[in-house]
Amino acid sequence: MKISNRHVYFVFIIIGSFFCLLSKQFNEQSKKSNPCSTILNELTILEENTWKGLEPYGISKEKCVESQKTEYEQYLQESKPKNIEPISDITKKVIQPILTEFGLDANFPLIKSDRYLAAAIDHWIYIDESQFLALPKNVQSFVIAHEIQHVLHQDHSTISFMKNLLPENEKYIPKNQLNYDHPYLAYCRFTEMRADILVATKNTQWAERYHEFADYMLQLMNGDVNGPAHPQNSERLQLAQNIKQQFAGLQQA
Repeated sequence: MKISNRHVYFVFIIIGSFFCLLSKQFNEQSKKSNPCSTILNELTILEENTWKGLEPYGISKEKCVESQKTEYEQYLQESKPKNIEPISDITKKVIQPILTEFGLDANFPLIKSDRYLAAAIDHWIYIDESQFLALPKNVQSFVIAHEIQHVLHQDHSTISFMKNLLPENEKYIPKNQLNYDHPYLAYCRFTEMRADILVATKNTQWAERYHEFADYMLQLMNGDVNGPAHPQNSERLQLAQNIKQQFAGLQQA
């Protein structure tokens, strides 16, 4: 049977239409499974640009990873708390379900602090119990989930090794005395945004918790009173509103 060019042409049209339909269905399905894919893609671009900003200092992701391999034991010794006092069972009951939801062991070390509301080192989390328990429940949950992301990405050690790679005249300058646009501080802010976004985009419930957290912090601090290593509170609230809208759009679709 002889196949004409016309037959071939129509076959290509049918195949092309099929793949267009398949691609459309795939994109719609992807959007349904992850309505915040655009935000997550922007986060990836932000990370790439943040590392590029450090290139003039001779700092790269590879160098920080290499430092972690060769100097990690020393880092652990230097960052280990001198006085380890576990938190109360009451606070543990609040935190443990969140630890396991995000992939950490229920008995992950939680240490009392009188300096930080919550702060994560690679292998433990500091908690100021009086401050923490005074927070609204959803804000408590988000604070812990945020710190868990710092643990999972080893942000504290990466930032520590990164600072050690800075020039000698900048290495020992406190964060609040560096220029706000310094690439080192830009990376610190990126890790905070990543922790926020990876928690908030998990599902609708966590998006709601992020919005409540961001709104609460903006009111608590009476505006954008935040250190240079953290995003501004108004920026976080705007991002939280955006993420909530993405999930709302999914529910309406």
